[in-house]
Amino acid sequence: MPKVVLRAIRSEDMDTLFGQLVDSVANEMAVFGSKDPLNKPAFLERWQRILSSDEFFCRAIVFNGQFVGHVAHFEQLGNPSISYRLGREFWGRGITTRAVNQFLSLIEMRPLFARAALSNLGSIKVLENNGFKRIATENSYSEAIENMVEEAIYSLEH
Repeated sequence: MPKVVLRAIRSEDMDTLFGQLVDSVANEMAVFGSKDPLNKPAFLERWQRILSSDEFFCRAIVFNGQFVGHVAHFEQLGNPSISYRLGREFWGRGITTRAVNQFLSLIEMRPLFARAALSNLGSIKVLENNGFKRIATENSYSEAIENMVEEAIYSLEH
């Protein structure tokens, strides 16, 4: 079985992270993201703030020795939440599901929340495979696509 491990995010990961951010197919799937994903200086500044902040806890996802994405814990709309992103070429292999499972063992706080566009079936599957339960659906504004999006809200109680 391919090996998935988590580690600290490093400066050398930034080019890969930026490449994932500007992937138009992935952005269409994720729906929520940067309004201006091609602004690399803003991207680097944002990640510098994230990595130096006590409000975020992020880990790199490494698959068979290669950096392929990240998973993060932060507060969103007053709730402890997680999110994740994986390079599109690695979708559909169970990598994110395994990475999120490992990440959840590092986060003691419960309940823990996550959100996914209803159209993002892969992300919904990751959450449900890790024990998250859908608790609500709401319409949220996406700056990335400048439109309203139907979003599922998930909670992990234990």
